[in-house]
Amino acid sequence: MTTWTYDAYRGWLSSKRDANNLGCDYTYLASGRMNTRQWARGTPRIQATYSYDNLGLQTGVTYNDG
Repeated sequence: MTTWTYDAYRGWLSSKRDANNLGCDYTYLASGRMNTRQWARGTPRIQATYSYDNLGLQTGVTYNDG
């Protein structure tokens, strides 16, 4: 069974977990755009951080594993 958890105030997806309690975690900017995503596997967990331009268009993504 997969469990989806949403932010109670904004309604954004904050995490997703499978039957083994493994899954992704998400954070968002105040604008509602995704800020980070942490993958379920790996130690340390791989995190993607997204960047945006002044118009809100995604301009890049960086990863904590180089």
